[in-house]
Amino acid sequence: MTGYDVGSEIQGVVRSLQRDNPDLSASARVKRAWNLSVDKRIAEHVTAVFVVPNTAASEVIVYVDSSIWATELSMQSELLRLNLNIELNNDEAGAPGAVRKAEQVEKLTFKVSKDQYVARDRRLTTLQLLEAEEEEYRKVQPIALSEDELSGLEEAFAHIENDQLRDIAYAAAKANLELQKGIEKIGA
Repeated sequence: MTGYDVGSEIQGVVRSLQRDNPDLSASARVKRAWNLSVDKRIAEHVTAVFVVPNTAASEVIVYVDSSIWATELSMQSELLRLNLNIELNNDEAGAPGAVRKAEQVEKLTFKVSKDQYVARDRRLTTLQLLEAEEEEYRKVQPIALSEDELSGLEEAFAHIENDQLRDIAYAAAKANLELQKGIEKIGA
């Protein structure tokens, strides 16, 4: 089969099964890259990382807990931006066959969080909140799909001709959707 791209097929199926929101996925990648690109001393003073909507993640605002940190990080902004972009490119390199282009942050701004938005207990930093959220997700129990959901899933993968590929893609999508149902249950 000339011109058949399995990656595109699987990506199309996944998009048909899930809501595809590029702003949210870009934001998640940037936040993850930020936390990997800065040392813990800096991360402890960051209260939020905000990707400006409709900028393809090229503009990022980092909120910190004090004006001293905003000034300090502003002076280091070019180095921090470079490290962030390197981490984003490293993340991209780890996804063979991906058609997505790595985000490139062109503008990195630092602002002080308003007291009401700073988390509790000196207020938890973004790093601490992400660690707590990750711990919460580890406890998530997958919820079995209904018969209708299973038949819809089978139908979505029926056009993949290679039996082994179809079975692997189906199993991965099924496990992902069951986990998402578990996450939705704890979020409700």
